[in-house]
Amino acid sequence: ICISDDFSTDNTYNIILDYKNRYPEKIKCFQQKQNMWRYSLSINANNMLDLCSWEYIAILDWDDIMFPSRIEKQILFLENKTDFIWVSWWVEAFNSESWEVLWNIHKHLVVNNRTTETLIKYWNSIPPCFTFRKSWKAIKYNTSLNIMCDWLFYIEMSMLWKIWHIDEYLWKYRLHSNNSINKDLYFDYIITLDILD
Repeated sequence: ICISDDFSTDNTYNIILDYKNRYPEKIKCFQQKQNMWRYSLSINANNMLDLCSWEYIAILDWDDIMFPSRIEKQILFLENKTDFIWVSWWVEAFNSESWEVLWNIHKHLVVNNRTTETLIKYWNSIPPCFTFRKSWKAIKYNTSLNIMCDWLFYIEMSMLWKIWHIDEYLWKYRLHSNNSINKDLYFDYIITLDILD
């Protein structure tokens, strides 16, 4: 378990260190010297990726919940489909206060045609709903993007490897006032298209 803490102010890092002390062979951790959110989410994400050394990487953001079978099912898929680099899955959005399930967050996305073209045209993945091989080492999150760094990351990987979508719910996406999807993503959107161009 590799954790990169973005300079939490709520005692999170001390809790992480407590678990690391109890399970030193299972947990790697790092804390930023200051909060990177003001610069780019990519900085902390790349630090987390640098900690990873195993054959597969399964992302988990601080505010989401994965189903117990998520990792097993995704790694089983990648073990059996060696020509695929990453796999995504269906996601339920839920209200952070009431825990009410609101909708399938992928309902408007194209998941039966997982190509670079559809990723660009339809923006058809929700971060961080994918597990991938560490072959990603050739690619990092682009730090010129402040918040919406996942979209370009997906697209760049899809240019080099095949991707897939599992037709099953394996994730819950927490909706709250501080979600990145509630931020102004216009400039990141334009920068991503400019980089692709």
